[in-house]
Amino acid sequence: MFTVSYGTAVKKDLKKLSRKVLKEVDGAFSKIAEDPYSSGERLIGSLSAFYSYHMRVSKVDYRIIYEILPSDQIVLVLIIDTRENMYDKLRRRV
Repeated sequence: MFTVSYGTAVKKDLKKLSRKVLKEVDGAFSKIAEDPYSSGERLIGSLSAFYSYHMRVSKVDYRIIYEILPSDQIVLVLIIDTRENMYDKLRRRV
């Protein structure tokens, strides 16, 4: 079992989300912590070190982008947002 961790940028992301989405995010964190390799899809190209967990709430697509640190058993969440402009925002954070 992995530990899900995130920084201040993700805390700001979480504050912007509705309660309904936050409930889904909480469930997603549990799934990711159990098996981060099969829970998300590995990104391609310059972002291939990261994984993306997809979820849909009220007809809106959300993504949780995370990095797996296997030696420490940590999943580091980098961004939680809607799909639009997500990858540009991710490149700015990384």
